[in-house]
Amino acid sequence: MTESSAHEPAALDKMLRFNELVDLYGGLLTERQRRLAVKHFQEDLSFGEIAAEEGVTRQAIYDAVRLAQGRLEQFEKRLGFAERQETARVERRQTLDEAINELRAIQDQIMDTVEVDSSQRLESVISRLQAAKEMESQ
Repeated sequence: MTESSAHEPAALDKMLRFNELVDLYGGLLTERQRRLAVKHFQEDLSFGEIAAEEGVTRQAIYDAVRLAQGRLEQFEKRLGFAERQETARVERRQTLDEAINELRAIQDQIMDTVEVDSSQRLESVISRLQAAKEMESQ
């Protein structure tokens, strides 16, 4: 990241949040606001780098990006798509956790009574569910 504070966890979370908001609501911004927001939040360019590309001052870019941020926050406050997506992600992860735990319990109960092939197949299913859960967390 180009700004020194961008390596801090809170700054990274903020960048990720605005990346998501740009993806969700970028089409509702003006063309210029969307372009500048994409350059700053998704292409990780500093205000100075964008200003040089656009042929304007750093302050003009800062003001435009902050205005876009405000509009994105307003859209989210009114529409709530990002919050609903996060809630759905959390619910899917919980469902996957429950399924994995249930399968592990079943596997433990039947381990001595099933064939090796069946046990390996069950372990494969558990592994695939675990991988799906990990992908969901990203």
